[in-house]
Amino acid sequence: MVHGALALCVITRLASKSFNITGDETLGISKVEDPQSPYYNRKPIPPLLDAQIDRIWIAKMSKVKKKVLSELKKRVFATREKKRENWYPIFLTIFVLTWNLEFLFQNQNRQLERYCEKASTYPPTLTNQGLTLHQNPQQLYPPKVISMMEGWKNSAENLRAHFHSICQGQLPFLEDWDVEETQRAAGIDSSAVNYLKQMKLIISERCMWHFV
Repeated sequence: MVHGALALCVITRLASKSFNITGDETLGISKVEDPQSPYYNRKPIPPLLDAQIDRIWIAKMSKVKKKVLSELKKRVFATREKKRENWYPIFLTIFVLTWNLEFLFQNQNRQLERYCEKASTYPPTLTNQGLTLHQNPQQLYPPKVISMMEGWKNSAENLRAHFHSICQGQLPFLEDWDVEETQRAAGIDSSAVNYLKQMKLIISERCMWHFV
């Protein structure tokens, strides 16, 4: 499950990359000379090829995501006896998934900012009410993309809510991980113990800062 979540991160980053032509065969594509272009000083692959590669990544991502979420759901709603040994892989999986959602949101937000910067230079639009200046370029951004970004935010909140409310995921951070019985019940090794002890310190410091 954790491995699958990490695989999603890798696929997401590959899908968000723009690939270049570096060999002798350039397919007739010249180096981009426009300093304002994200492809500046590079030879980007043809748009059709880029779209085909994206479809491959998306198809692969869909299969991996379905498997990860199915396993995650099964462990989250497991019996009480299984919750202790399931907690650590659930925690890691949700951590990786939310981290990946953050990456997706930030990546799309950077594109939105570039789009808005470009759209702010558009000439006024003639409407029934006369000329309309584009004072808010975000209004020109595709609604489907804005909806997709809202979906990512909702997904992150959903994962957090399940971890907090159903798994009571915050409770293990109150445990004494030096106790061997606690370690055995959670089914974790020494490296996981060290990691959780460091996480407890970080959480404790942040809570103290929050209430100062």
